[in-house]
Amino acid sequence: MAFFGFGKKKKKSQKPQKRTILSLNRRSFPRYMAEGVRIDVGKIKEIAKDSLLVEGAKREEGERMELRVEGERYEGEVVRIQGESAAIRLFGEFSSSIVARAASRPLHRELPRGAAMDFASLVDRDEEIQKSRAIINLMLEIEDPNTNVHKLKESIEALPDLHQKILTIANAVEVAGRGRVEDVGTAVGRLGFDNLKRIVYEYVEYEALFQKAEFSIFKDQRLFTIFLGAVFKKIAPLVNFIDPKNEGQSLVTMSGIGAWMVSRGCAEVAGFYRDVESFLRYEMRLLERKGCGYDLWELNARYFLDYLGVFRYLFEGTVLGYMMYEPRYGSEKISILPSNRKFRFAYAYYLALLAQKWVFGQDRVAGYAFLKRLQRVGLEVDEAMEWVWELIAEVNGRVRKAGFEKRIHEPVAPMYVDEVAALVGKGVYGEYFLQKMELFGKEGQRAAIAFEDGAYTHMVLEALLRSEEAGLIQKSFCVLPCEMVRDDELPLALFEGFDLVVMRNLDRLDPALLKDFQKIWRDFEGKILVTFSKDSMIEYSNPALYETIREQIVDFPSYFKSELTYERMISNGCQRLEKFLDRPVCEKIELPREIFTLDTLYAMALYGK
Repeated sequence: MAFFGFGKKKKKSQKPQKRTILSLNRRSFPRYMAEGVRIDVGKIKEIAKDSLLVEGAKREEGERMELRVEGERYEGEVVRIQGESAAIRLFGEFSSSIVARAASRPLHRELPRGAAMDFASLVDRDEEIQKSRAIINLMLEIEDPNTNVHKLKESIEALPDLHQKILTIANAVEVAGRGRVEDVGTAVGRLGFDNLKRIVYEYVEYEALFQKAEFSIFKDQRLFTIFLGAVFKKIAPLVNFIDPKNEGQSLVTMSGIGAWMVSRGCAEVAGFYRDVESFLRYEMRLLERKGCGYDLWELNARYFLDYLGVFRYLFEGTVLGYMMYEPRYGSEKISILPSNRKFRFAYAYYLALLAQKWVFGQDRVAGYAFLKRLQRVGLEVDEAMEWVWELIAEVNGRVRKAGFEKRIHEPVAPMYVDEVAALVGKGVYGEYFLQKMELFGKEGQRAAIAFEDGAYTHMVLEALLRSEEAGLIQKSFCVLPCEMVRDDELPLALFEGFDLVVMRNLDRLDPALLKDFQKIWRDFEGKILVTFSKDSMIEYSNPALYETIREQIVDFPSYFKSELTYERMISNGCQRLEKFLDRPVCEKIELPREIFTLDTLYAMALYGK
């Protein structure tokens, strides 16, 4: 298998050859459940642009017939008898308005935001946040090849405790004929630049970051921050992310600052930061929005990009990496200008998050996925395990030297679980979906998942990307949230180095980027998996896009057809909420009688409406 730039050198790229893409769909147009809409010849059970399934239509196969829908006359032919129903192919087509009115949709409630916290006031008055600003400036300055002693002096003097530490260490160095060190410039000369960098990074890791009780937001949080930076630094070169100025490591180390702001401004939310798992959960982002009006990543964007003006060419990589970890996440407050470097950074960050979940969360499944993905970059399981033990020993040695009592313990043994089947269920429609995804993973090149419930489908997507059955667990991949892209082009080179490109909410891609997408769909050497909402009815609203992906469309099981998948959504949604909130949820709310989405369940549980 080609390594696409990860782990080993790839062969020189050749001009893409025209290929035959495996077809996963034979239908001309999507079908929509219609929940018994009555017409003159019976009840519509399913409807599409050019066909419908009618219950009670006493007809024979091959029979031509007339029917009226909403007062309009149509002609068609019975192409199949299904029990008491007749499948009718029209000689014409339904208008989009007829299909839209007839199609059944799950009850969907948006997840509202609470009142926005006073961001400007918080960052201006809070001494610790001001301190973090000085730390970031120093971390960026010390790695700048154009820096000088004067610039470093200003950054260091903005941190009085670091300033004093450097002077103390410099005065402890005995140099014949030299007097007492009184300023940073002299200290740099006596210590040397490399020693100064070591002192600065030790200070940042062990003394400056998140010391205060107000940000002791979860168990072993300081160790988490130190380990996250260390594992990212070790993973980055494996995925060919070049970080000459340590900008990526600095961003990763500071990526929790939004939660720090939440803990300062929304005390009622901070109590849910109990451990690594809860800190990283999608549900935590919802609570942050409820309590503060912003979530962790949105606050990070405001702080780094708008307030400090730093990490401008890398920041979105943290968001993209988190979306690989939690594909349900998205934000209308964050814009994505994609680049290959950001995707590589995101992949390294994602792997670091998997390692955190395994090591600190004692999550066996995350450990299995992490080791499998390390195999993709050239480390076999034994090598990868040794790699992890060495990293833990290294971090423990550093924290011991810094006087910490806490230690990182060896993680639990990894284990694989087929979560996709558990989430979808193995009924008729679930089996169809699972089989198509396995076919895509093992033999196919393209797939487009059509959904009615975006939140639950993307929960399943996260498990699918870790699936052994679909063969995706060892694929290097990136996630592009189409609705968040704010760029005027999507060149194919963006995805160089990846086996799999995931494009979420393709129906919300800027129409100006359609031709770029079509080229990617046609020429990308690896696999492409897209998702889109059936509510968009792209066969009407964007026929060129629909025709591009038509033969690769796979329907996620409809709740109107698959009672088992619907039950799994409710049970899994309730279990995740109850585990996160640490209290009973679903037994205390009155669930709607009509079929509903996962977001509706969350809205009722978190907002009572």
